[in-house]
Amino acid sequence: MTQTQTYSNIWQDCLDRLRLSITDEEYVRWLKPTCPIGFDGTELRLRVPNESFVANIEKHYIQHLQPILNELYGEGTRIRYAVPRKTQQPVTTDTAVPHVSTPADASAIKNPFTIPGLPRRIMFDP
Repeated sequence: MTQTQTYSNIWQDCLDRLRLSITDEEYVRWLKPTCPIGFDGTELRLRVPNESFVANIEKHYIQHLQPILNELYGEGTRIRYAVPRKTQQPVTTDTAVPHVSTPADASAIKNPFTIPGLPRRIMFDP
């Protein structure tokens, strides 16, 4: 058994117990995307997609997870989160907003609501 499988088994044991007290939707949305990346006997490290996962897990699930961790791996076992760093994406020509030039003289702007061949002023009876 490799270390990754061991980390996965540790986390899966916790998730199996946690699933008894949460909905399938909660599991799929907030816990399935997490990935165990390390366990040193007292600290389980989880990779999460972003900071909102950390906030949500801490707010809604840690009160269920902490007793499970304590029971399975000893008092004082904690979860640490690894959040990917935000990388600056270079702007490419496909996603760049095109520069729109505006005429200096407003009278040069054509009215898009005019119909060629009709008089410029159309009166409507109320």
